[in-house]
Amino acid sequence: KEFTFANFPEKKEIDDVYTLSATVTDKAGNTSTLPPIHFSVNRFGSVYDLSEATSLNGTYIKQPVDVVFSEVNANELTEITITLITNSGSIVLKEDEDYKIERSGGDGKWYKYTYTIYAKNFENDDNYSVIVESKDEAGNRAKNDMDVKDAVIKFGVDSTLPNISIENLESRSTYVGTSHTVNMTIRDNLKLAKVIVMLDGKQHIEWSGDALEEVLKNGDSFSF
Repeated sequence: KEFTFANFPEKKEIDDVYTLSATVTDKAGNTSTLPPIHFSVNRFGSVYDLSEATSLNGTYIKQPVDVVFSEVNANELTEITITLITNSGSIVLKEDEDYKIERSGGDGKWYKYTYTIYAKNFENDDNYSVIVESKDEAGNRAKNDMDVKDAVIKFGVDSTLPNISIENLESRSTYVGTSHTVNMTIRDNLKLAKVIVMLDGKQHIEWSGDALEEVLKNGDSFSF
């Protein structure tokens, strides 16, 4: 007797590692058991786990830190390339020099690759994107910046203080008139979060959110 099973549905949640076993008994009571067959179903490739990098992703930090994230696949990876993209260009990182990989899994379990990108790669003030591209034994290619993966790691390193210059207000000076408009120029190497002006110890005006973006879009001059 021949048994034929339907193909697995082509759904993301079906990708997994499977074990097939079978036991058959004839009418005389003789039993045979098929040795387990291990195989994988892999149509969608790698899945990325950014849980260890969640607090970093999309933020700005003052000092560089190690970046840790994981890639999980039903099959073993045959190719891995990690690229670091900055405002000035991109560079392909080298394993054991710029990063390390901890490998686990196999023997009926999903393969897991934990990447640690060393902090030394983020020593310069800049915006960074970490892109990992891989190919598995099933021939699937994956990149964490693909729309279906949505797992890009982006952050900024900023150890430089913002620079403030006031064009028409000087200490110990007197100005004639009922009012005086002050113009400030504020520059930062990456991105400002907010600007607050204090007058006689009290908050006089604040720019943040959309109001801040509007000023920055039209230049870097703040007036009050």
